[in-house]
Amino acid sequence: MSHMTMMGPRLNGAGHYDRATGYGRLGFEIHAALRRAGVTDYGPIGVNEAVAEPEGVAPVAYWCSTPPHVVGWKEGQLAALTTMWEFTTIPIGFRENLPEFHRLFVPSLHNLELFSHFNDDVRYIPLAVGPEWHYEPRTDPSPRFT
Repeated sequence: MSHMTMMGPRLNGAGHYDRATGYGRLGFEIHAALRRAGVTDYGPIGVNEAVAEPEGVAPVAYWCSTPPHVVGWKEGQLAALTTMWEFTTIPIGFRENLPEFHRLFVPSLHNLELFSHFNDDVRYIPLAVGPEWHYEPRTDPSPRFT
């Protein structure tokens, strides 16, 4: 029996934490879905030092963020990233560490084509709408910019 089978699927998950942003909501919802699916998330490497190794270091380091936001993973972990880009080219600062990831997940065929120029293992996974989603009417903007 493999170590993963005995303990269940595990990862060190991280991402943007501001739910008011697209990446923040994306990361929050993906991590919540993974937990509902039975995945144990030990949190990002280097943040939860109270967790003793090796129990606090999972086989997978999973980020849901912009590539420059990633601060690293432990040797031996599969480094995976869910990311996206909305333009026709990816700027240098956004793509510098893409070749270092073992696997990228992207939400569109356009992103599959773009990111495949910088990483050999890019996988297209379309995003879904959660069952709690409901229409929220647009609110008028205020004169104060935030």
